[in-house]
Amino acid sequence: MFFLPASSFGDKQGIETAKLALEYGFDGVELWGDGLVLLSENGIEETYRFFKDTHLKLSVHLPYLDMNIASANPDIRRVSLELSTRALITARRIGARLAVVHTGKPTGTKSVDFSHINMSSSEDSIYRLLQVASITGTTLLIENGVKRELFSRLDSFIAFVRKFPSAGICLDVGHANTMRWNFDGMRNAYDVVERIKYIHAHDNNGKYDEHKPIGHGTVDWNKLIPFLKGRIILLEIREFNDIEDFIESRERIRSLLSNEQV
Repeated sequence: MFFLPASSFGDKQGIETAKLALEYGFDGVELWGDGLVLLSENGIEETYRFFKDTHLKLSVHLPYLDMNIASANPDIRRVSLELSTRALITARRIGARLAVVHTGKPTGTKSVDFSHINMSSSEDSIYRLLQVASITGTTLLIENGVKRELFSRLDSFIAFVRKFPSAGICLDVGHANTMRWNFDGMRNAYDVVERIKYIHAHDNNGKYDEHKPIGHGTVDWNKLIPFLKGRIILLEIREFNDIEDFIESRERIRSLLSNEQV
């Protein structure tokens, strides 16, 4: 299945993105949690009714901007958890069953190291969000981040997600490319690979998180075939001209999965 990201199109409820998804044969939409928590009761009801009347599937990316569930500042962490919890509850109210979460960011400096607090805060926050997700009937998906985020290296990410066997995994291909992940070696982590439910698919130059269309960067997509098969694929493209870039990226991946070269 292929999803469109509401975040790329900048709308709050994802309804306009959903209309594009319906028109061009996509299977679902990922809603941006930062907008989701701003919805009024009327907005939540409108979004629920719209998606209830379509065949589209729904996922949610929990709030990310101006927040940090791993912050060493207890007030920032508390508000971040509150917003994430609100987004999880709202997501379930509108019919979403998948929710993506980042591990958080370090908050120290070169002279003041808070990494031990950040890592323990991240672990505790994920644990708390998993408790909420179990109540709402939502699958929480832990996403690998870029260099500025915690547990972004392949070895540290694998070790981290193994602490939460009830969580699913969102594999962000673009993030992994900037961190030089060895996908051949990753196949040996069978217990982790089988928990990948969701893919954030986009391309980049290997240095920056550019969110380019598929095939417009250095990602070796042929090595990703075992990770793409049978998963939900969100085309998380930011650098795009129009819907045609999403359609082209979808067809490139479809071609890849049919054992043709990208």
